[in-house]
Amino acid sequence: MRILYFLILINVFTSCDHPKKPYIEELTWPKRTVKLDNGVGTLTIRLPQEFDTFYKFEDYSDHSCGDLMKYRFQKSSFPKSMERGMLRYLADSLYYFTIDHNLKPDCDPPPSYVFNPSHLENYIEKLKADDSLDKLKIQISKIDSFLGNKYSILAYENGIIFNLKEEVTNLNTSRLTAATYIKNQLLFFEFECAASNCDSFIPKMYKALKTVEIKPN
Repeated sequence: MRILYFLILINVFTSCDHPKKPYIEELTWPKRTVKLDNGVGTLTIRLPQEFDTFYKFEDYSDHSCGDLMKYRFQKSSFPKSMERGMLRYLADSLYYFTIDHNLKPDCDPPPSYVFNPSHLENYIEKLKADDSLDKLKIQISKIDSFLGNKYSILAYENGIIFNLKEEVTNLNTSRLTAATYIKNQLLFFEFECAASNCDSFIPKMYKALKTVEIKPN
């Protein structure tokens, strides 16, 4: 009896010394690495397994400060969407994460503008004034910091999206955007889902955003 009691005590103390680690969903996702062009640096992020396709492209604009380099992860079962200048092909469904930065760093606005809460407020007012966003629901609007990076974050849902023929398609749409800086250059992140079911997309992508690490070159 004494031996059994002694063994129970050992088990109790051993359990106390080694508590179970809490389950953190995003830490089970694969880590993706992106080497940013123009010597900007290297970015890593943990994304859900379904983001299984990666490509990058240049999105040229008709004005000198609008040329962007874009890096995109997406779900392979969804059509690829690559914006190029005036060509804006809008696929009838989307599921992607995009990183972009200006090809001309001196074109970026200063951090004092991007991280000003009034900038987010003004943008939200513009969204509310958009007649095509009649089912707009703001989910996140704040300035926050994760892993040493400061972000201006906005996330919202809407019930419709316009397709290539400019007809309304009844889809759920969810979008989370975040802006940060590396070496005084603006980095813009965009997570977007436009599909029949975008439930929990924003909370899930918010978790992914919190895993971003950026190392300047």
